[in-house]
Amino acid sequence: MTYRHSVLAGLAALAATFVLAACSTPEPAAPPLPPAPPPPPAINLSASLFEEASAWRGYMSRAAATPTAFPDATTVATSLRAGASYEPKQLLRGSIAYAAVIALQDQAFVSGIRAYASDPEQRRRIAAQLVVTPYAVTSYPGADRAAGLIISALGSDGTKVLMTGRAVKQSAYDVQKQKWSKEFVPNREGRLADVRTLSSTPIRGDIEEVGRMQTASLGGGSTTGPDGIVGQSATAPYSPVVVRGLALAALAALGEAGDDKLIAIGPLFTDEPSMFCLNMSKLMLYQCLAAAKPHYEDVFCLGQHVLIDTGQCTLKSAGAPMPIEPPRPVVVATKAPAAKSPAKPAAKPKAKGG
Repeated sequence: MTYRHSVLAGLAALAATFVLAACSTPEPAAPPLPPAPPPPPAINLSASLFEEASAWRGYMSRAAATPTAFPDATTVATSLRAGASYEPKQLLRGSIAYAAVIALQDQAFVSGIRAYASDPEQRRRIAAQLVVTPYAVTSYPGADRAAGLIISALGSDGTKVLMTGRAVKQSAYDVQKQKWSKEFVPNREGRLADVRTLSSTPIRGDIEEVGRMQTASLGGGSTTGPDGIVGQSATAPYSPVVVRGLALAALAALGEAGDDKLIAIGPLFTDEPSMFCLNMSKLMLYQCLAAAKPHYEDVFCLGQHVLIDTGQCTLKSAGAPMPIEPPRPVVVATKAPAAKSPAKPAAKPKAKGG
C-alpha cells in the first residue's frame, strides 16, 4: 500500500468513527439533587421572659430568707417591705416563665419537640395549637418528666416560703415578751400606703441569673435535667401553671417564643385561680395592716399574709403537696383538787346533870 492509499484509508476510518458517534444516543443527564431542607430554627425564648423568671426566683429566695427572729422594730419594718415587694400579675407570669426555663433543661422533652421543628408549615401549625390549647403539649414525648421537674422546682420554693412564714407567725407570739413589740407602729397610714405601692411595682431580675438561665436553657437540655432539682415523672392532669410552662417551653424548642412572638403567646400567662389567690393574699395583707397597731401585729401580718399565703398560692398553682402543719401541743387541763373543808370540832361532852 502506497503512502497515498494509507492516508486515504485513515481518513475513511476517522470519518466512520464520527458517523457512528453522531448516530449513538447520548446518556440522559442525572436529575438535580433536591435542595436540602432548611435547618430548624434555634431554641429561642424572649430575653424579657428570662428576666421575669429571674425576678420570680429572686423574690422567692428573698422571701424564704426572711428573718424569723425580730430584735427590734426596724427589722420588722424592713422585712415587711421586702416581703410585700411583688406585683401579683408579674409573680404569676414569672412562675410560668420559670417553669418553661426548667422544662427546657430536660433533654428528652426538648428532643421530642425539636423533631417537629424542621418543617416550617408543621412547626407553625403546632405553635398555633399550643397557644390555643396548651394542654396538647402533654401528648408529646418527655412531657411527664418535664412536668415532674416543674412541680418539684415550684413546690420546693413554695414550701420554703410557707415554712418561713409559719416560723415568722410563731414569732408574732414569742416577740411579745419584748417591750418594744407592744409599742404602736408610727405612721401606720404611711406604712400601709408604702406597702400598696410596693405591691404594684414590678421587680427586676438579676442580670447574672438571667445569663445562667439562658445558658442552661438554650442548649438543648441535659439528660440529668436542671442542677439541684430532683423530680419524678408526673402523671397528668397537671395544674394550669405547669401546663402553660410546658407549652411555653415547647414553643421555645420550636423557635417560636422569641421577642417577636410575645404578643402571640400572651394567652399562656393567664390563670384565673392563681391570680385570684395572689390578689386575695394582697387584700388580706392590706386589711391586716390597716387594723394592726403594735409591732407584733405587723409580724403576724408578715408571717400569715405575705409568706404563708404566698407560699400556699405557689404550691396550689404548681399542684404540689402542701406540707403538713405540725399539730399544736395539746394542753391538758387538770382539775385543781377541791379544797378540803375544815374538820368539824368534836362535840363537847354533855355535862352530867345538865
